[in-house]
Order: sequence, then C-alpha cells, then structure tokens
Amino acid sequence: MKNLRLKQLLSQEDNAAPVSNDNAAEQRLNNVVDNFQTEFIKSNPDLKDRLSFLQPTNEYGIKKFIGTFLTPTLLPYSEFFDLNSAAEFIARFVTYEPLSYDESLGQVVVSPSQTLESAAGDCFDISFLLASLLLGAGYDAFVVFGKAPKWIRLKDQSHQQLILTQQGNDSVAICIKDECFTYKQSSSEDSDTHCWVLVKAGVTKDVEEDIFIEVSTGATYSVVDKSPYSQVDSVCNDKSCLINVGGDNAMAFDFDNTKRWVSVLPETYTLPTSSWTKAISLPKDKFLLRYPPDGKRVILLEKAKVELFGDNVDPQGVVSRVTQYEDTARTVALESIEIFSPTHRTDSMIKRRQKPLDNMHHEYFSVQQEHFITERMEVAGKMSSLKFLPKSRIDGLIERVEQVEENGTSSIITEHFHNRSDNLVRREINVSILQDDAKPKESERFPSSGGGVRVIQKVNENFTKSTDDTKSVSCRSFLVNEGSVREIYHAEHEVLQTTTDFSLKDVGKGDSYEKELSQMMSASLSSVKKIQSEMLTIRKSRYDHEMKIVESIESNE
Repeated sequence: MKNLRLKQLLSQEDNAAPVSNDNAAEQRLNNVVDNFQTEFIKSNPDLKDRLSFLQPTNEYGIKKFIGTFLTPTLLPYSEFFDLNSAAEFIARFVTYEPLSYDESLGQVVVSPSQTLESAAGDCFDISFLLASLLLGAGYDAFVVFGKAPKWIRLKDQSHQQLILTQQGNDSVAICIKDECFTYKQSSSEDSDTHCWVLVKAGVTKDVEEDIFIEVSTGATYSVVDKSPYSQVDSVCNDKSCLINVGGDNAMAFDFDNTKRWVSVLPETYTLPTSSWTKAISLPKDKFLLRYPPDGKRVILLEKAKVELFGDNVDPQGVVSRVTQYEDTARTVALESIEIFSPTHRTDSMIKRRQKPLDNMHHEYFSVQQEHFITERMEVAGKMSSLKFLPKSRIDGLIERVEQVEENGTSSIITEHFHNRSDNLVRREINVSILQDDAKPKESERFPSSGGGVRVIQKVNENFTKSTDDTKSVSCRSFLVNEGSVREIYHAEHEVLQTTTDFSLKDVGKGDSYEKELSQMMSASLSSVKKIQSEMLTIRKSRYDHEMKIVESIESNE
C-alpha cells in the first residue's frame, strides 16, 4: 500500500521535488553526519546497525538526515493542544501499516505533511507526524528507534481488555488495559524494529515523568514501569539526534550521560530548517471526518469491539459505539454503549445503553426537546423509568418508575416530585392488571396501551413536614377499591407518629373533612391518569422517531 501511494505521489506533476541535496546548509549537514558515522563505526563496530536510520530515503527518493523530517506545527484544533488527545486523534486518523522487515525502515520514511494528507503510514511515518505536532504544542518530544514485541508491531489488541469510565451522560472514556505485559514483555525473541515517541518531563506541567507513546494506538506508557519496548537504539527531534551506546537496555534518557548517549551533531551545531518538507495542515472537513477515508474505525479487543464514526457519517448520528461480549469470538453481545452527536439528532439523544440479553435499553438526552426528558430506561415487560429536568414541569415531576411484578398481574409506579407548594415529594401507585372483559369503575380505570384492563388499587402520597404549627401529614394513602383514606402524621417533639383512618363511603354534602379527602382522592387519581397518558404519548413518540430513522436508513441503502 505504501509503495503504491508513493508511485501515485511521484506521478503527479505538482509534487515535483528537488533531485538532490544541493542546498548548501544540507550539504554541510550531510558532511557532518558522514564524518560522525565514520568515526562511530571505528569506535563502536558492534553498534553500526544503530546508524541505519540516520539518512533514510524520503518520499521523493532522496536521502535526507532524519532530523529534517520533523516539522514542529501547532494545528488550530483543541485536540492538538493536549498530549493524550493528540496521540489518540493521530492513532485513529492515520491507518497504521506494519513494517515490512525485508526492507530496512520500511524502505521509505514519509514526511509528516504527506502522512497526514494520505492518512496512512507505518510506525516511522506516524512517529514523525505525532512528534512534530507535540513539538509544535510545546512538548519535549523525540522519535525513538528500537525494538518492540510482535503484538505491538502488528497492533494486535486482541488480548487487551476494555475499561469504560463514566464521564457524564454525553461521554464515555474508553481505556484499554494491557493484560499481555506479564507474558509478552519478557519475551525478546519476537522483538524487531519499531518506532515510537518519547515525551520527556519537565517542560510542560501535564508531563510529570518521561513517557512513551505507542503511535499505532495512542497508548501511553511509563518509561520506568511496564513499558512494552525491549530496546532503544537512538532518539531524535528537530534539534538533536543521539545514539544509545550504554550497552544495556535500561530505559534511561539522561542525555547528558556521555557513557550512554552519543550525539550525532556537534554541541554547537544548529540543525538547519528543513528545505524540502511541506507545512503540516489539516482542512476542517478532514478533521471532522476523523477516520478517513470513510469516516469509520473499528478496534477489536478481548471480548469487546469499539466502533468510531466521524462527523455526520453514521445515519443515526452515532460518534462511538462500544460493544462488550460474553465470548472471545465476539458473537454474544452483553452490552453496547452509543454516544451520539446531539447536533445530528432531532430528538436530542446523546447516549444509549443496551443489554440485549436483558431486553434493556437506557437513553440519555440533552434538555433541548419538548418533554424535557434527561433519561429514559426500559426493560421489556419488567420496568420503565423517565427522568425530567428539575423545574421543567408544572407538576414538579422529576422521576417516574414503573415496576411490573413477576406474576405480571400488578405493577407499582413511583413518582418523585420537587419543589411543590403542597410539599408532595413522592407518590406510589399500585395497579392491578385484570382480564380484558373486566369492567371496573371509570374512576379506577388506569390508561394503558397494552393488553388487559388496568385498575388503580391504591395511591400513597408522601409529604415533607409543613413549616407551620398545624398538624402535618407525612403519608396519605387512598385505598381506591375500599373507598377509604389513611393519614399518617409527622411526629411532634419525638412523639411517635399517629395514624387516622377515614371512610369515604357515606360522605355527605356538608363541609366534613371526609368530603375534603374525597376531593383530594379525585384530584390525585386525575393527576395520576394525566401523567400516565403523557408517559404513553412519550413512549409512542420515541418509538415513532426510531422507526423513522430505520425507514430513512433502509430507503438510502
């Protein structure tokens, strides 16, 4: 693939390049490098292989000093201001191609601008691109040449476990845990040439210790603890290039230690500005695509799959989907989490969790929709719940949960309220599910969209304590089928709660408290039914919206 891209590049007239190193500064640089190599081989004949990287061929077929490939650049997107987000973006934007080991350095090292433009490259190409961007952002970054185990070189993530970290309703942090260190790091027989990035501590506040960045995945590793790399031969950036002559594989980057590190360039020598590399740029449309060429990436892990989508690529507005499986073959899905772009969803859904084996789905919303829902959860045939933005509803409802009993003949609905003038904070409704031919009183009938006749049996209302001196009701229970009411009062001065029962069967036309309770029951039942009708409308609206999306996808296929 790389050779084909290079042939296409050279066949384009507008990519004409200088045919030789005829720049005076580059000629002096090449003389310095040639003299160093001659003296180094005399002093360290066993380490001459560590010089093979010094003057690789660039995409134009011209040998260049490795330091001139680096082009420090700060791109105008916030992702490139931070080390971790920059590493993650590049690892996912650029398609990784393992090296071909019958050709040293993969035959050609490509300039950072060309790597970003083609969105593909091997470990050398991507390392120079990422190091250039980190240098541009102010990090003390180096390209590292050395050896790494096969699973790193081939970007084999099949033994890596997924860890999800909740970061809010609209995002999930995707972390990857390397469980393969214990049995793969110690193995050196499968180590071979690889390239990655080193960022030294001390220059920026967010880097407290020297770290490695694996450019194929964007993963970071502590240099002194659990690094997967087996050998470091040399490092370079836009100012220096150093060869490791320490004789051991210790990951120590004390560059002032001349017994371990030898500089290719004299101390007083300043590396000239590259005359052949193009400026690194990333147009906004490509930045938004994120995963060229089709805006999609798939990462396969142990019992997990991560799918990533660019801006407006997925017809449902998905930007990431993480699926966890029961088996290593990834055939039985346990749970999936989807993150949506709210600007591409008319229903303002920002996240969805689904557990297929449990028939569960859980939706999260921004508040920019007519019902002011923040969350909606449903387990088919067992439970459903809705959460609302506080203060968004006149009745003060902030959460409603319906739990169906195991026998399927009854359900319990719990409603939570906030900031009501009557101090109501919680209401529990007991509902029975009768046969279709049942004929309950209209006042007891509960709205339903499913089979069977639903009847309200009991309503419990809980109140906070009143601030005045009157007798304050803690709980009021409407026993609908019995036509009675029970009131439990808040305790006064550590006295036990008191309870009073009232019968509403013989309520007259007077001004008795029983008549007032009867009116309260009617108002409560009316409120319960009204909310239930709203919930049915919301459920139907959600179903209709999803069906429209499915139909739209099918019509465009």
